[in-house]
Amino acid sequence: MCAGKTTLGKAVATQLSLPFFDLDRAVEQEAGASIPIIFETEGEESFRKRETKALLRTLEQQSKGVLASGGGAFTIEENRRVMMEAGISIWLDVPTDELLARVRGDRRPLWKNPEEARVLAEQRKAYYRLANLRLDLEGQSIEQNSTRLYRLLAPYRSDS
Repeated sequence: MCAGKTTLGKAVATQLSLPFFDLDRAVEQEAGASIPIIFETEGEESFRKRETKALLRTLEQQSKGVLASGGGAFTIEENRRVMMEAGISIWLDVPTDELLARVRGDRRPLWKNPEEARVLAEQRKAYYRLANLRLDLEGQSIEQNSTRLYRLLAPYRSDS
């Protein structure tokens, strides 16, 4: 959450001349409601089901592209499996204190206070470590990080 998935995803998709897909936006479009409203009215379990459905549909409809998943999507075994089968998964590793500073003032359903946020971030790291690649995002600009991400993907690109 607030790691920069959408921002960096869009930037690297442009660099790679690939379409960009945002899983959170797909869920919101299908539901006709924002993620906070979905959590509020349906609960996390329903949201996760919607998220998995949107992920599977996106991957079925698109053969190539850059997908920004929600912060918890990769913690779900089925989601993680299909993402890793479909392509390269990347953990955007941002220090928890930096994430907390970015979240401050945002309406995030699972980040109610800093203590809960720290616990959630630490729990999720166990899953994020399973990603194919890791990009450390501590203290760098969006431009620097998108360039680093583009370079990290060089061995997997057909233009390299």
